[in-house]
Amino acid sequence: MNLLGPAVLDRVTLALNHVLASEPAATQRLKLHEGRSLRLSFEGWPALLPPPPPAAWTITPAGLLERVELPTDPVGVLELKVDATQPVQLAAQLLSGDRSAVALRGDAELASTLAWLMDNVRWDPEEDLARLFGDAAARPMANTLRSIGAGVQATLKALAPLAQRMGGGPR
Repeated sequence: MNLLGPAVLDRVTLALNHVLASEPAATQRLKLHEGRSLRLSFEGWPALLPPPPPAAWTITPAGLLERVELPTDPVGVLELKVDATQPVQLAAQLLSGDRSAVALRGDAELASTLAWLMDNVRWDPEEDLARLFGDAAARPMANTLRSIGAGVQATLKALAPLAQRMGGGPR
């Protein structure tokens, strides 16, 4: 794995922890799973694209995530398997909050908590922008971000069939 993988995963971990820390119910639920691990893998990743780095996290006593090497012991591990045979469609699904492309396997209690997190915890860009720029500027900036996100989502949905025809899917 190149050096970029760990750096990207560290930034993803920071972003996930930022979102989790903004929702006390999320960290309270995760505290119950302290020491257990999450392992993320992408199945069916197209050979033409560089593969994403392997990712794993352990739940800390604070109910946050710490990036770790891949756990080899399956006890207390929840595996998140993402169907990545259609990366463009996957990106559109994830942007829309659809989690159907993610299969959970392993620790059933942790799976239940993670499903609750995926259903109930969202990043609030307006709140972060308000801290940086004030309430008056945050609303139009957040609206702009939402419009851009909707445009990206619509573009990805429109491109998904084209990507599949061009070989973005399994053969």
